[in-house]
Amino acid sequence: MPLARLEVPQRERKVPTNVRLAGRRPAGRIEVPVMVCYSPIYATLPPAGLMVFWTTPYGAYDFDRRVNNDCRGCKMNAALRRGTLRAALGAARRPADTAGRRSAHSAASFKWTDPLDAESLYTADELAIQDTARRYCQEQLAPRVLEAYRNEAYDPEILREMGSLGLLGATIQGYGCAGVSTVASGLITKEVERVDSGFRSGMSVQSSLIMTGIHEFGSEELKQRLLPQLAQGKLLGCFGLTEPNHGSDPGSMETVARPHPTKKGFYSLSGTKTWITNSPISDAFLVWAKLDGKIRGFVVERDQCPEGTLRTPAIKNKTALRASITGMIQMDNCPVPETNMFPEVTGLVGPFTCLNSARLGIAFGTMGALEDCISRAREYALERKQFKGNPLAKYQLVQKKLADAATDAAYGTLAAVQVARLKDEGKAVPEMISMIKRQNCDRALAGSRTLQEIFGGNAASDEYHIGRHVANLFVTQTYEGQSDIHSLILGRAITGVQAFVYDDELTFTIDEAPPAGTRDPPLAVGLAARLLFPLPLPSFVLCLAARRGKTTHVPEPANTQPRHSHRREKTHHRRNAHDHDHDHSRSRSLLSHQTLRVHTAVMALKRINKELTDLGRDPPSSCSAGPIGDDLFHWQATIMGPEGSPYAGGVFFLAIHFPTDYPFKPPKVNFTTPVYHPNINSNGSICLDILRDQWSPALTISKVLLSICSMLTDPNPDDPLVPEIAHLYKKKDGEYERIAAEWTRKHAIG
Repeated sequence: MPLARLEVPQRERKVPTNVRLAGRRPAGRIEVPVMVCYSPIYATLPPAGLMVFWTTPYGAYDFDRRVNNDCRGCKMNAALRRGTLRAALGAARRPADTAGRRSAHSAASFKWTDPLDAESLYTADELAIQDTARRYCQEQLAPRVLEAYRNEAYDPEILREMGSLGLLGATIQGYGCAGVSTVASGLITKEVERVDSGFRSGMSVQSSLIMTGIHEFGSEELKQRLLPQLAQGKLLGCFGLTEPNHGSDPGSMETVARPHPTKKGFYSLSGTKTWITNSPISDAFLVWAKLDGKIRGFVVERDQCPEGTLRTPAIKNKTALRASITGMIQMDNCPVPETNMFPEVTGLVGPFTCLNSARLGIAFGTMGALEDCISRAREYALERKQFKGNPLAKYQLVQKKLADAATDAAYGTLAAVQVARLKDEGKAVPEMISMIKRQNCDRALAGSRTLQEIFGGNAASDEYHIGRHVANLFVTQTYEGQSDIHSLILGRAITGVQAFVYDDELTFTIDEAPPAGTRDPPLAVGLAARLLFPLPLPSFVLCLAARRGKTTHVPEPANTQPRHSHRREKTHHRRNAHDHDHDHSRSRSLLSHQTLRVHTAVMALKRINKELTDLGRDPPSSCSAGPIGDDLFHWQATIMGPEGSPYAGGVFFLAIHFPTDYPFKPPKVNFTTPVYHPNINSNGSICLDILRDQWSPALTISKVLLSICSMLTDPNPDDPLVPEIAHLYKKKDGEYERIAAEWTRKHAIG
């Protein structure tokens, strides 16, 4: 390597302030050896492209800018004076005599792109994977993002390109997947989201949701058949959990699976999923549905679905994630082979396992988007001049905005890396993932919004990209667990107290009639109550038994604490006494709260029982209703098709579910018989004002049924659940009546 000798005045030499000169201060002018070499980075440039390294006794440094061949003498000296020194990273850039050890006098400078040196935590493989992902994203994705965002046009070829690089399902071992660490997978998502959150969403759905679901819960036959194709991007997939009426409350999903009526060995799925990334272009759909009341996972394959049983319309005119494609999954008796159902997992464990995998990726990805915002805001602040020709970067408020965002990005990256390492070690718990998903999404959105202010009015132009990131990052707060939901998950873990409501099926039995003189109505022997609050069964039985004059003893847990000494035993007893008092106080509080809830449920039962009696005395015309078995909260209703309508002669069945705070909340009513109607969708959901915002406690189920009968005769096409049917109804050409009558003959007669 050729050496050029150059004299640099001591006053002009730029040395980091934290470099000590070992008590010596060279006087006058010093000679500094300068290594001049061609850098591989600039191999494609003319020979004038040079990289200058400056090696001193105090460490090794290099310049951030190229120096031309014509830099000789004073010109090179001037270039050196203009250059910015930064510490050379790695032993390769240090003098040979200091390789492998850090000199006491060497100093690392602050790197604004990686403030806390997160890269030092990555393995060589992880760095190589990050580099591969970054080059692909910057060279192949970045040039496409504006056109995709402006036109809401997602190119499915992107997933095939990612598959060819091994970026899909990267943590899965075998089945054609890379089998890398969780950190490496997180770095991939970070680089993709550095370009656009929509691109990352499409990749996350493929990798973390459908592929993880099949790998964790699918049969071996399903894994062997689908995972290699999904890993290569030859098959595209999506994840169907969210429904029009159930977002943060997936346990209340309405999509159902039943044994197929004509195909042996198949299930029939009916229901609607919405806001499903990739659904319009997917070949395979991981859909969660209730089978016999239990949530199960099914892999629906498009090529196995007869025409009309599966539709996946796109959702257009989004204000964010426009570079990805989003749609619905509409299933009407869609056949699914029994072998495509996940054989063992039931309940929300299945979908939440997939979501936790994706949430960790989002925690990485949002930091990539925030880092891109920082980079663009920094560049803009340095170039944009205001007030006497000063760059915006000179002003304190601008620097504070950049400092705050850089701090959030650095902290968020380190937190994501830590949780990813714990996951690979089997030590991560869901609350950790909730914490970093919530924190990183919130801080990325807040930081990007603050940085957006630096751009002023120019932020409104998509050519500056900052507005696109802000819009996208708002959505990352909402999907895969809205930030408030993650707050409640963390709050429950911190306090041990559940704050959000959920449905829990509890069945209990009352063996005795109400004591004489009480105002409680007769209750059936087997009463199934639907409780919309977290309630331990023993306490609930204790509350209810107390209302019946019973006494119930709930034994205290046995003390299994070992006794090692007399002193420790006494301390242990004092602590137990304190804990016992605390537990009693908490139990009394919970018991009071739960008793109030039980009183509310009893009030609902009184009202429901009264309405049942009134229906028996004065039944409405063409309608009937009553409880299913002994469950007073769950009724079945029957409506005869009104004469003079396309539904004449039909018998239509409805399901009615009363909430425990009825009549202060409306009952949930839906058709179980298919009905062709603009205000009734394929799930049987009914668009009726009195079942929504116009509900009043003065209304009864009898009045609700009469209103539904009236709606069958006079649809409301201006407030439709099915716009296509409403459009057909408005045409008044008889086609609507013909199809409705045909459906009635097919589903409601005979």
